[in-house]
Amino acid sequence: MNQRRARILCADDIEGNRALVEETLRDEGGEVVSCASGDALIDAFREDGASLLLLDVRMPGRDGFDTLAAVRALPGGEDVPALFLTALRDLDTFDRALAAGAEFISKPIRPVELTGRVRTLLRMGALDAELRAHHAELARQRDAVVRLQLQRELMSAFLVHDLKSPASAIALHADLLRRDASLPTEARESAETIGVLARRMAQLASNLLDLARDDEGLHEIAREEVAWSELAAEVRATFALPERAR
Repeated sequence: MNQRRARILCADDIEGNRALVEETLRDEGGEVVSCASGDALIDAFREDGASLLLLDVRMPGRDGFDTLAAVRALPGGEDVPALFLTALRDLDTFDRALAAGAEFISKPIRPVELTGRVRTLLRMGALDAELRAHHAELARQRDAVVRLQLQRELMSAFLVHDLKSPASAIALHADLLRRDASLPTEARESAETIGVLARRMAQLASNLLDLARDDEGLHEIAREEVAWSELAAEVRATFALPERAR
């Protein structure tokens, strides 16, 4: 497809998001028409069609899914490619996007990713049937990976909540027992061991959350000089069992 003739309709109720899309796609050689609502996008499509639809999912009035369904019912709207831009990261939204025959990209928008996806979708109109089939298979595989990623994020969230909260509670009660002077020394020492192990479990849950954030690019890497002998001693102390737990 000649990208100089491409007409991209973008519907998002937040002006800053529309401005970001316009700025990102400014050099792609096409026309970007910003629409503040789903109804406005439908009117723009009726007026002169579109090469690509960019749709926010959550919008006042007609949401992104209803907007796409309305466009699909219009002449020329059956096969127009669509890309949902949404901050939602749940399986229901992902599955609804696939069922609607659209693709899915998460906010915050990464300009490089948005540009690449837009270029690919625009070029789809020029591909023959065989290449379309190859692209469909690649898209299916990519969607399967994204689905697994969403499932992993959901599982990580459950693990963090289900491990950290009870582990913190165990550590708190262990501290209360350790400070109870009426208990035998052996019982208070056991309570101290329980507290150490519970806090270690809570730290493991926090580490899982850190790994999830790292996958999403939300973790900032801090660089600093390290004394290797001190680091080794710290790691050894962290993973060594207390005397009474051995």
